[in-house]
Amino acid sequence: MVNGLIAVSKIIFIGRKGSGKSTIIAFLAKGLSKRGYKVLVITPNIDQTLYRMLGFTSPAIPLLEVLGGLDKIRFDKPEDVSKLDLDFIKNLKGPWIKWRRNIGLLTVSRASSMEERLLEVLYIVICEILRRLKTGSKDIILISGGSKLRKENPILRYIDYIIMIIDPSYESLTLARKISKEVKSLGKRFFYIANKCEKELLDLLIDEMPEGILLGSVGYHRKIIIADIRSEKLSKVDVEEIEDIINNMIRYNIIT
Repeated sequence: MVNGLIAVSKIIFIGRKGSGKSTIIAFLAKGLSKRGYKVLVITPNIDQTLYRMLGFTSPAIPLLEVLGGLDKIRFDKPEDVSKLDLDFIKNLKGPWIKWRRNIGLLTVSRASSMEERLLEVLYIVICEILRRLKTGSKDIILISGGSKLRKENPILRYIDYIIMIIDPSYESLTLARKISKEVKSLGKRFFYIANKCEKELLDLLIDEMPEGILLGSVGYHRKIIIADIRSEKLSKVDVEEIEDIINNMIRYNIIT
């Protein structure tokens, strides 16, 4: 146990930019917290949609800034990240993490550009965070990933499940076919959530999808768009489909 936080499930979410990944993560965090789970959300960089929808007025100080910032930290090799002194994260308290009730938000970097090399380094920092957390029950870690997933990615050694967020677009479907092959090559099941899908679009999406397990779908909700524009927290917005998704996550033992 690490200061009250025990991670039973470590889940990474993959999806193209614009698929609604941050929104789905925020709704899941909210839904899981209502069921008594303690949820830690980890993002590689500052995600304005995510921290606002979780009810925070500002993000926490990025973890790497505590260590001097990206400009002062040079890594000739990504593996050198493991040499960082990150033992202070065990307390999960400080200006680099924010808590609101039982939802925490930890941001690794302030970088706005997620170039592949930088993202690789940030993933390894996340690995070092996960390596220091013990597993147990009733607590969950949700990680916001990018749009790519290579089986060489070190984070795959530390996460339990991969969930892809798919929207009704050719780009998203093409990415899903690629990701599903990568996931299966790792010996893992391919889970996905359909976003911005009404029934007709969902049926079409399922027909075009590679083999995988659909955890549920979220329709195109005007109220979500309005909440985002007005910078409102999710306590003012309810999406019924999220409960079905959480029930299916329990059904498939992603969470217990």
